[in-house]
Amino acid sequence: MANVRFVTNGNENGKTAYLVKQGLAGMWITIASIVFDGERWCVHKHGRIDRFEKLREAKDEAIKSAC
Repeated sequence: MANVRFVTNGNENGKTAYLVKQGLAGMWITIASIVFDGERWCVHKHGRIDRFEKLREAKDEAIKSAC
């Protein structure tokens, strides 16, 4: 499993927004962000947006992208 952590990044539409960071060579690099668009959780990564019903699903997808 990749060395990934979720850092809070304010609020979006009444829910906490997250930065997805990966540990690499002693530094933490942002690889994606997770926000709530009012209906679904959105994972923004590399110019692509994936939408999920649950936050857990969005976090799982973000972890997969770090591998």
